[in-house]
Amino acid sequence: MQRIIRAITTWARRSRPTSNGMRTTLKATGIQLTPAISDYVEKKVALLQKLIDEGDTTALAAVEVGKTTTHHQHGDVFRAEINLRLSGSSFRAVAEASTLYAAIDIVKDTIEDDIQNKKRKRHTMLRRTGARIKDALRGISDFSLKQFRRKR
Repeated sequence: MQRIIRAITTWARRSRPTSNGMRTTLKATGIQLTPAISDYVEKKVALLQKLIDEGDTTALAAVEVGKTTTHHQHGDVFRAEINLRLSGSSFRAVAEASTLYAAIDIVKDTIEDDIQNKKRKRHTMLRRTGARIKDALRGISDFSLKQFRRKR
Protein backbone atom coordinates (compact mmCIF):
# COMPACT_ATOMS: atom_id res chain seq x y z
CA MET A 1 0.00 0.00 0.00
CA GLN A 2 2.84 2.37 0.77
CA ARG A 3 4.33 1.86 -2.70
CA ILE A 4 1.04 2.84 -4.37
CA ILE A 5 0.75 6.02 -2.31
CA ARG A 6 4.35 6.96 -3.12
CA ALA A 7 3.72 6.43 -6.84
CA ILE A 8 0.59 8.60 -6.76
CA THR A 9 2.35 11.45 -4.96
CA THR A 10 5.25 11.20 -7.40
CA TRP A 11 2.80 11.35 -10.30
CA ALA A 12 1.11 14.47 -8.97
CA ARG A 13 4.45 16.14 -8.31
CA ARG A 14 5.72 15.48 -11.83
CA SER A 15 2.84 17.15 -13.65
CA ARG A 16 4.07 20.31 -15.36
CA PRO A 17 3.76 22.24 -18.60
CA THR A 18 6.55 22.24 -21.15
CA SER A 19 7.90 25.08 -23.24
CA ASN A 20 5.24 24.98 -25.97
CA GLY A 21 2.27 24.52 -23.63
CA MET A 22 1.90 20.72 -23.70
CA ARG A 23 1.37 19.30 -20.23
CA THR A 24 3.18 16.14 -19.26
CA THR A 25 2.24 13.91 -16.35
CA LEU A 26 4.53 11.12 -15.25
CA LYS A 27 3.45 8.19 -13.10
CA ALA A 28 5.62 5.37 -11.79
CA THR A 29 4.09 2.10 -10.66
CA GLY A 30 6.11 -0.62 -9.00
CA ILE A 31 9.40 1.30 -9.24
CA GLN A 32 10.95 4.34 -7.65
CA LEU A 33 10.81 7.39 -9.92
CA THR A 34 14.35 8.70 -10.17
CA PRO A 35 15.46 11.99 -11.71
CA ALA A 36 17.25 10.03 -14.45
CA ILE A 37 14.00 8.29 -15.49
CA SER A 38 11.96 11.48 -15.41
CA ASP A 39 14.61 13.38 -17.43
CA TYR A 40 14.72 10.58 -20.01
CA VAL A 41 10.93 10.57 -20.36
CA GLU A 42 10.83 14.36 -20.67
CA LYS A 43 13.44 14.25 -23.44
CA LYS A 44 11.42 11.68 -25.37
CA VAL A 45 8.16 13.60 -24.95
CA ALA A 46 9.93 16.77 -26.07
CA LEU A 47 10.73 14.99 -29.35
CA LEU A 48 6.98 14.44 -29.85
CA GLN A 49 6.26 18.15 -29.45
CA LYS A 50 7.66 18.95 -32.91
CA LEU A 51 4.85 16.87 -34.45
CA ILE A 52 2.10 18.69 -32.58
CA ASP A 53 0.54 21.88 -33.94
CA GLU A 54 1.94 24.97 -32.25
CA GLY A 55 -1.51 26.43 -31.63
CA ASP A 56 -2.72 23.38 -29.71
CA THR A 57 -2.73 24.44 -26.06
CA THR A 58 -4.84 21.48 -24.89
CA ALA A 59 -2.14 18.87 -25.53
CA LEU A 60 -1.65 16.45 -22.63
CA ALA A 61 0.82 13.58 -22.48
CA ALA A 62 0.15 11.11 -19.66
CA VAL A 63 3.15 8.81 -19.30
CA GLU A 64 3.19 5.76 -17.04
CA VAL A 65 6.32 3.72 -16.47
CA GLY A 66 6.78 0.76 -14.20
CA LYS A 67 7.40 -2.86 -13.59
CA THR A 68 4.72 -5.36 -14.55
CA THR A 69 5.58 -7.78 -11.78
CA THR A 70 7.77 -7.92 -8.72
CA HIS A 71 8.18 -11.69 -8.92
CA HIS A 72 9.94 -12.11 -12.27
CA GLN A 73 13.53 -11.02 -12.82
CA HIS A 74 14.07 -11.71 -16.54
CA GLY A 75 12.15 -11.07 -19.74
CA ASP A 76 9.78 -8.24 -20.54
CA VAL A 77 9.13 -7.01 -17.03
CA PHE A 78 9.25 -3.24 -17.63
CA ARG A 79 6.28 -1.39 -19.06
CA ALA A 80 5.78 2.07 -20.55
CA GLU A 81 2.54 3.68 -21.65
CA ILE A 82 1.77 7.03 -23.26
CA ASN A 83 -1.70 8.52 -23.62
CA LEU A 84 -1.48 11.63 -25.77
CA ARG A 85 -4.55 13.83 -26.05
CA LEU A 86 -4.65 16.55 -28.65
CA SER A 87 -7.53 18.77 -29.71
CA GLY A 88 -9.80 16.42 -31.61
CA SER A 89 -7.80 13.21 -31.32
CA SER A 90 -6.05 10.93 -28.88
CA PHE A 91 -3.23 8.44 -29.24
CA ARG A 92 -2.24 5.54 -27.01
CA ALA A 93 0.74 3.21 -27.02
CA VAL A 94 1.87 0.50 -24.60
CA ALA A 95 5.12 -1.46 -24.70
CA GLU A 96 6.84 -4.04 -22.55
CA ALA A 97 10.58 -4.70 -22.75
CA SER A 98 13.45 -6.12 -20.76
CA THR A 99 14.69 -2.63 -19.80
CA LEU A 100 12.70 0.44 -18.90
CA TYR A 101 14.54 2.67 -21.35
CA ALA A 102 13.87 0.26 -24.23
CA ALA A 103 10.14 0.27 -23.39
CA ILE A 104 10.10 4.08 -23.36
CA ASP A 105 11.83 4.19 -26.76
CA ILE A 106 9.35 1.72 -28.28
CA VAL A 107 6.36 3.69 -26.98
CA LYS A 108 7.76 7.00 -28.26
CA ASP A 109 8.36 5.53 -31.71
CA THR A 110 4.85 4.05 -31.82
CA ILE A 111 3.19 7.36 -30.86
CA GLU A 112 5.36 9.22 -33.37
CA ASP A 113 4.31 6.85 -36.16
CA ASP A 114 0.64 7.20 -35.21
CA ILE A 115 0.80 11.01 -35.29
CA GLN A 116 2.57 11.01 -38.66
CA ASN A 117 0.04 8.54 -40.11
CA LYS A 118 -2.85 10.74 -39.00
CA LYS A 119 -1.24 13.83 -40.54
CA ARG A 120 -0.54 11.94 -43.76
CA LYS A 121 -4.13 10.68 -43.92
CA ARG A 122 -5.53 14.17 -43.33
CA HIS A 123 -3.27 15.60 -46.05
CA THR A 124 -4.30 12.86 -48.49
CA MET A 125 -7.98 13.48 -47.83
CA LEU A 126 -7.54 17.22 -48.43
CA ARG A 127 -5.80 16.56 -51.74
CA ARG A 128 -8.43 14.04 -52.78
CA THR A 129 -11.25 16.47 -51.94
CA GLY A 130 -9.48 19.25 -53.85
CA ALA A 131 -9.12 16.99 -56.89
CA ARG A 132 -12.84 16.17 -56.81
CA ILE A 133 -13.77 19.85 -56.67
CA LYS A 134 -11.42 20.59 -59.55
CA ASP A 135 -12.93 17.79 -61.65
CA ALA A 136 -16.41 19.08 -60.89
CA LEU A 137 -15.49 22.58 -61.97
CA ARG A 138 -14.00 21.27 -65.19
CA GLY A 139 -17.23 19.43 -65.89
CA ILE A 140 -19.32 22.58 -65.39
CA SER A 141 -17.19 24.65 -67.75
CA ASP A 142 -17.61 22.02 -70.50
CA PHE A 143 -21.35 22.64 -70.67
CA SER A 144 -22.67 25.63 -72.45
CA LEU A 145 -24.36 28.12 -70.17
CA LYS A 146 -26.92 28.79 -72.92
CA GLN A 147 -28.76 25.63 -71.98
CA PHE A 148 -29.59 27.06 -68.56
CA ARG A 149 -30.84 30.47 -69.71
CA ARG A 150 -34.57 31.07 -69.67
CA LYS A 151 -36.35 31.91 -72.89
CA ARG A 152 -38.42 35.11 -72.89
